[in-house]
Amino acid sequence: MNNLALFARGAFSVSGIIASNILWTDNADGTATLTFDTDVATYAGVDYGLASEAYTASSFDYDGAGPDLKLDTSHTIEIPDPLYGDGEEDADTYYFRIFASISGGSGDYIDLEGTGEITQTVPPVSEPTYIAAEYNITQADPIVVTTSGVLAGDTLILIAMADNALGGSNLYPDHFTWPSGFVEAKAWNMDSPDGMICGVAVKKSAAGGETTLSIGDDIGLPKVAACFQFRGADPTDFAFATDVSTISGANASPWSKASGTCDPGVNDHTMVVSIMFSDVTGSGVGLDPVHTFATTTGTTGAWTTLEFNGNRCTAGIGYAVQTTPGAFVVTGTGTLAARDAGIVLVTIGLKGT
Repeated sequence: MNNLALFARGAFSVSGIIASNILWTDNADGTATLTFDTDVATYAGVDYGLASEAYTASSFDYDGAGPDLKLDTSHTIEIPDPLYGDGEEDADTYYFRIFASISGGSGDYIDLEGTGEITQTVPPVSEPTYIAAEYNITQADPIVVTTSGVLAGDTLILIAMADNALGGSNLYPDHFTWPSGFVEAKAWNMDSPDGMICGVAVKKSAAGGETTLSIGDDIGLPKVAACFQFRGADPTDFAFATDVSTISGANASPWSKASGTCDPGVNDHTMVVSIMFSDVTGSGVGLDPVHTFATTTGTTGAWTTLEFNGNRCTAGIGYAVQTTPGAFVVTGTGTLAARDAGIVLVTIGLKGT
């Protein structure tokens, strides 16, 4: 229940209508109820909105379930469809205007404005969380990643890499055969400087209980692979980067690349996931680059980075939660002294629920 700032507005007829016992109740379900009495039987309603004299919705005192209005001296008006204020779990001020008429038209009427609060009970958006990573660095075709603890609705991101320069007519981004339910976000062949193919695929909503994920390709290259498990993402509404950034050729350490723009819209609890594949010259055991990620457009929390160094196949996987809604750009950087690298950078936004 909230205090009211109520004051008379508009014109009164000669006979006048007197309103009393005006009460605004902030309900637990995110609605409000307005009650008041009139000294004579009237039809009544209320306009309401989030700014004074800028009403965007109305509700009425109906006779039963409606649609007829009730002629009475005691009025109860439900406000069933709040405007949700700023969209957060807090109390927002609503401006309302009571109107009551004896005839239901242009006869005697009352016109009063006041304010009340509605505490939003819309559940706040919850952010996705990182759960686990599973790796298989024993090169094979097909390559199998064994997972555990996958729940229904989890999001799985698979990456695969093979150290090989295909060249010639095989320069097309469709080398991998992914497990059922996975959608490819990107596959790419880097023929320079050292030669590596890489790919990313996403299963937006796991069935639960997935344990064996097998990845093949169309020419039988021995591969390494990893699976990254997230929980709490919206399975129906993903935001992929509009451009997957790639650079082939020898890029001196530290090498870096900015992603394309990824825009999840108004959702400010998006888990930003960025994968940087680094095709490092002469890479192998003991020659593993270090990857870092930074949000260069938009805002996120701190980045966490996982390294996947699969014996001549390397990638960094970073994730951070967006703190302000809107578009973002991520820059990935790899460092390995006295080495060059070709780069593929894939950025994915996992929206909260």
